[in-house]
Amino acid sequence: MKISFNKPYTTGMDFRYIDIKKIINPGIPTGWTSIMAAIIFFGGIQLLSIGLLGEYIGRVFLSINKKPQYVIKEKYSIDKVKSKNNNN
Repeated sequence: MKISFNKPYTTGMDFRYIDIKKIINPGIPTGWTSIMAAIIFFGGIQLLSIGLLGEYIGRVFLSINKKPQYVIKEKYSIDKVKSKNNNN
């Protein structure tokens, strides 16, 4: 989700870059700037939507699965760890 929430910030930077590029190089064809801005904007919306959908599917899977996310193989106590270190 971090990528999709950072996308609006980078989209704003991309818009500024496109505008500056258009100002510096007036030979860019008409409509290129607006098409690039639309592609970047809608790409960001798609990333956000896919991220939200992935979070939703992941949480549904975890709730349906009813298994713990992590399985503890062995539990150590401090005394057990100290005795192992002293024996070696």
